[in-house]
Amino acid sequence: MACADGFWSSQMQGWYKELLEQITTPLFWFGLFAQGLFFLRFIWQWIVSEQRKQSTIPILFWYFSLLGGVAMFIYGCLRKDLVIMLGQVMATVIYTRNLMLIYNEMARSREAGLSAPDARFSKNDTNKSAE
Repeated sequence: MACADGFWSSQMQGWYKELLEQITTPLFWFGLFAQGLFFLRFIWQWIVSEQRKQSTIPILFWYFSLLGGVAMFIYGCLRKDLVIMLGQVMATVIYTRNLMLIYNEMARSREAGLSAPDARFSKNDTNKSAE
């Protein structure tokens, strides 16, 4: 049993050492920035929903998603991590498409002579922007 304890102890020491080495690299800090940017989408959505007293997806949510996704994709490329890269490529396509749908709806509304929803809000929030 003592041999097994020594094995796990040395494995954990190596693991901790590797984590501490990562913290000193610029890539670690870029990845942390990318995750922070991506996390801001949830903070902003929460703030807007609390202000309106209902669940709301503001357009800035999609911009934070897109910017965070692109930054995470770059991070994945720099790390040569295909899992991160593939996950973020698909996600950024979806974020871009959502923004396209929002802006296309606004353009159709203007063309029809209707008051276009405020560009700061997505379709889920257009009723609140008119109030």
